[in-house]
Amino acid sequence: MSADASLEELEARLVTFTEQLQNIHELLQSEPDNAEYLGIAKDLVEVIQLTKETIDLKLHAASFPKVVQEPQEPIPLELKYEPGSMVEALQQGVWYPAYIDSVTRNGSYNLKFLGFHTTAELNENALRAIEIDQVVELPVKEAITEGFHCQAKYYVDTVVYPCSITKVTELGFQVLFDTYGNSEEVPYEYLRPAASSLDAEVGTGDPQASTTNADDGASASNSTEAAPKVAPAVLFKPIKIPENLQILPSDTEAEKERKRKRLRAIKSLNRHKNIDNERNLKQHGWKSFQFKAKKKGLKQGVSGVLSKRGSSMFASPDTVQGRVGVVGSGQGMTSFQDTRSKKPKPS
Repeated sequence: MSADASLEELEARLVTFTEQLQNIHELLQSEPDNAEYLGIAKDLVEVIQLTKETIDLKLHAASFPKVVQEPQEPIPLELKYEPGSMVEALQQGVWYPAYIDSVTRNGSYNLKFLGFHTTAELNENALRAIEIDQVVELPVKEAITEGFHCQAKYYVDTVVYPCSITKVTELGFQVLFDTYGNSEEVPYEYLRPAASSLDAEVGTGDPQASTTNADDGASASNSTEAAPKVAPAVLFKPIKIPENLQILPSDTEAEKERKRKRLRAIKSLNRHKNIDNERNLKQHGWKSFQFKAKKKGLKQGVSGVLSKRGSSMFASPDTVQGRVGVVGSGQGMTSFQDTRSKKPKPS
């Protein structure tokens, strides 16, 4: 409402607003639960009250001389979190990453939630700072680009998982988790340095037992070189379904859909792991067969198949006198050492 309006204009507006309120009351008698009528009536009551207060102020100002007051500076609020910073906001028992967009007059915070594109107004009791103990080991935020490998905290279980940056967003980074295959938007404060050494996949053989067997074989062998061994088949562990992915009756539809998406990704990864395990077992069986054959003294044939023959019987003979297809042709008679005794017989 304009404060420059004259007293006559304000009185005319007051009459108009009062008549409109009476009309709304008549409509509410026939439809008492109409939300639109109730809202209009509430607004009219507030406008009428403001108009009356403005009229009283003008009447009071006309009775007394105008006193010039110096403008008062607004009392500064003590902010716990600054606008433009990242925090964690509590919603339905889960701490979500959020961006502080602005602060209201009463000290509450206007937030933007990462990954959901939603906003909310919360007080400082529902916020907490993000721990940034290992962020100092990362490159500066501006230096991180697509394809950067690191680790990131997942807001649902607060566990850090290996991931890679797929996109640089306005508020943070879009990451793809290696383990579960789901994509999330996280702030820079959620990133952690990549692990220096990743856990190797578990094979079928025990590493300690393999080392012991290798030592025993080396001590029992008469050769100076260590005997070759067949490496155990590499089997990939299936990913266990986390408990936090169980769909609960209290979950929202958005949260249920996110859990189903992660479950489908885990099942797809496990299916590929099973295919790789079957292929690795077949390769390991063939390598074991070759190793056992070589250990028995068999030689590699020209066809690539293990056999006792060093070459094919249809190969070209070594001499011009040899004939194709005749084993040993052109090599002459086999010579044998005369093992008869050379001692003279007694007379």
